[in-house]
Amino acid sequence: MKKLLILVLTSIPFMGMAHSDDFGIYTSLDVVKTVSNRLSIDVGTEYRSHDHVKTTDRYSLGMSADYKLQSWLSVGAGYDLLNDNIEKYSCSNAGTPQKYVKYWRPRHRFHIDFIGKVALANIKLSLRERWQYTYIPEKTVDGQYDYSLGCGDEIAVTYLGTGDNVLRSRVKLEYDTHTFMTPYASVEMYNGWKIEKMKYIIGSDFCISAMHKLGLYYMYQTVSCLNTNIHIVAAGYKFCF
Repeated sequence: MKKLLILVLTSIPFMGMAHSDDFGIYTSLDVVKTVSNRLSIDVGTEYRSHDHVKTTDRYSLGMSADYKLQSWLSVGAGYDLLNDNIEKYSCSNAGTPQKYVKYWRPRHRFHIDFIGKVALANIKLSLRERWQYTYIPEKTVDGQYDYSLGCGDEIAVTYLGTGDNVLRSRVKLEYDTHTFMTPYASVEMYNGWKIEKMKYIIGSDFCISAMHKLGLYYMYQTVSCLNTNIHIVAAGYKFCF
């Protein structure tokens, strides 16, 4: 079964991939402290690439805490500092590129979670509802590349600060194999008064020991405002104590 899962995870990104679809790799590193049988704290960092792994998309640092209210219900909260690689194009009515700008922009993200779980034999079903607020500070860039000039226009542009609220609803199905491997699948919806994004994930967690855990998954992501969907292969490591 282990060989089958690895084969599926490595081959899915190349099955049915449209020419307009993007591909990226996510990697993460987390340190998890179990304070008590109810409370745990997680500090982690993540790196993301896109543009068929040729461009850095984001790197981030975050901290979160989870508290178990009941065996079937837990709550959580967290903060993430994101640094995103932004690329913007402006075009004429005929579709001819006029200006291009690329810059890094930080974002501050807060979230609150409510997670309900139920177990049916070897299957665990969970529903997570996450309220997420992201604040993007004001950013000024020195100028944009002007295609008509063939160089930068040296005209400063200021992008105003803004905030965004979204509700993220995720249904997750896990299968207990009674081994070191726990395969799972999930579907997540981003709702900001309309469906903004969908994530479809299949993967597995690997418990190497009580302190060392690995994760591997494939994700297909659709964004309503973009014509390009993205295929992601991700790997993560957790140190637990």
